[in-house]
Amino acid sequence: MVVFIFCIMQLREIIKENSEILLFILKIFLVYILWLFLKSTIFRPNGPVDEWMIRNLINATALVLQTLGFEVFQTFNRVGIDGTHGITIAFNCNGLSLMAVYSGFLIAYPLNLKTRLIALLSGNLIINALNVLRLVFLSIIVQLSPDSLAFHHKYTFTIVVYSAIVILWYYFLRISGKK
Repeated sequence: MVVFIFCIMQLREIIKENSEILLFILKIFLVYILWLFLKSTIFRPNGPVDEWMIRNLINATALVLQTLGFEVFQTFNRVGIDGTHGITIAFNCNGLSLMAVYSGFLIAYPLNLKTRLIALLSGNLIINALNVLRLVFLSIIVQLSPDSLAFHHKYTFTIVVYSAIVILWYYFLRISGKK
């Protein structure tokens, strides 16, 4: 019984000393649960938000490719340079999960409201722009080196986008004065 009481006292002390970290972890967990709910309801695959995101990514990718001088084709979930099979944008590739990861951290982290709102808006716009650039480069890769598409899709752009997310987090934490 004495050992049990001692353990409880130690646990209370650990919680007291690490309350900010534990609160952050709890918030992350709650945001994750909220994301799972939203992903299965509002943001479900082939739902209206998914279709809107994919349609906008297709249109933006086609516009950039045309601006670069390429003749392009596009369908509901496919875009590419004429003469190629193009690329298909699936639910997992529309950027919503990346935005959720980025936003979840910022929602859970103790920032002032102005910094949080600026970080959420600008960061998600940057993530969306990076996703469009990713799709543009993948479309060009399909034309120039189709055998390397799988590698670049799986590794190159994953590293680039997640690095950008970490840099964005770092930037907004620095300007907020939190360490």
